[in-house]
Amino acid sequence: MIFRNSVCAVFLLLTFAGAAHAQEQANSADQDNSKSSSHKSVVVGPRLVQSTEPHYTDRARKAKIQGEVLVALTVDTDGVPRDLHVVRSLEPSLDEVAMKSVAKYRFAPATRDGQPIAVTVNVSVNFHIR
Repeated sequence: MIFRNSVCAVFLLLTFAGAAHAQEQANSADQDNSKSSSHKSVVVGPRLVQSTEPHYTDRARKAKIQGEVLVALTVDTDGVPRDLHVVRSLEPSLDEVAMKSVAKYRFAPATRDGQPIAVTVNVSVNFHIR
């Protein structure tokens, strides 16, 4: 097995909990205001525009640890990740590397009716030894 300083893939898993919640709130508000307007809010999720690739730690590589770290975060109205925390841990050093990497991501923010909104998303960071 060849060990390289590489991560096979970093996937953005927008479980879109925040956007779904925002859409529900918007639809609820629409229903409350339905007597005065028939407009429904449109929520569009954030889009990843810049990412950084995390690297294996020596400890994790030597132990041949592979798998996924799931990081939850809020994408703010400027597209900056905030309030990051590990939802599913793999190994402490890889959790830390994943958090530092995801903190550097940049997004086009989610929008509601064209206006930026903050939403909560999950980012899956996969570590695989090639």
